[in-house]
Amino acid sequence: MYKRSNWQTHDWQNALKQSITSQHELLAHLGLQPPTIATEPPSHFGIRVPPNFLACIKHKDPQDPLLMQVLHTPYSKPLELFTAEPLKETCFSPEAGVIHKYPRRVLLITNRHCAINCRYCFRQNFPYEEHALNASELERIRVFLKQDSSLVEVILSGGDPLANSDKQLQRIISIIESIPHINFLRIHTRIPTCLPERITNELLNTLSATSLKVTVVLHINHAQEINHHASKAIELLHSTGIRLLNQSVLLQHVNHGLVDQIALCEQLAHHSIQAYYLHLLDKVSGAEHYLITKEAALVLHQQMRDTLPGHWVPQLVMEEPGKNSKTILN
Repeated sequence: MYKRSNWQTHDWQNALKQSITSQHELLAHLGLQPPTIATEPPSHFGIRVPPNFLACIKHKDPQDPLLMQVLHTPYSKPLELFTAEPLKETCFSPEAGVIHKYPRRVLLITNRHCAINCRYCFRQNFPYEEHALNASELERIRVFLKQDSSLVEVILSGGDPLANSDKQLQRIISIIESIPHINFLRIHTRIPTCLPERITNELLNTLSATSLKVTVVLHINHAQEINHHASKAIELLHSTGIRLLNQSVLLQHVNHGLVDQIALCEQLAHHSIQAYYLHLLDKVSGAEHYLITKEAALVLHQQMRDTLPGHWVPQLVMEEPGKNSKTILN
């Protein structure tokens, strides 16, 4: 059994309940005034900032790159090609809770909840109510997975799969590992840096006990997100032998400069996390102010390759609906 770390002073559900869910409260906590033209976030995708992420935001800095990821600013102006569903994922859903876009792997929408609401989230308008995974739905998915012998990997997404209870996560993993032709499990999560309290003994034992080969893909956009508590959570995940990758999104006002990207890549290397993907923004309505053009992204990526060791540099990618893989731009 894994020994509980001293920094885990309370359980993760209580930490999650302490999240800030009001834009006014967020700005007041940081000693900031509301934007000149204040706008409230949409009711279906409000403010959510957990305590650890909040602690990483600089006080009284309206341009803080972490604040820019969660604050609903009034600066977005509608642009052509920005839509509610930029990746058209519901077109690739053969079963409720399943997204099957790419050969040999399939993605499960395990829940609708995240520890943090990112303003650029491409699934902020996803119809989660049509994709809930209760016990009967999980049995249907087991049948679906068993019938497709081409599948070798299942990706858990959401929401955030680690926002599930341990019991639900164990149930999902048990179903996957019962399918003989599936050997790999990938978990996409922001929780180790946003809500490190979630990396509990029980979770670590669940991930280390499975017969599946487990990869955890983190979502870290800026080096500032990795504080002491996040480092401890990452260290605990490493202790299970899990492979850790990182994917980030290239965002104006957040990480669009070479200095930011170098600092992030160095932090990832320091924590033995393999840089994986650097995504162009998925063009979801309301995220227009984060846009960086493909041309500017290519220039930045070349600068990263000119400056950093090759194995520190993530692949620059974009997602195009209907293609069999990410489009690699480098």
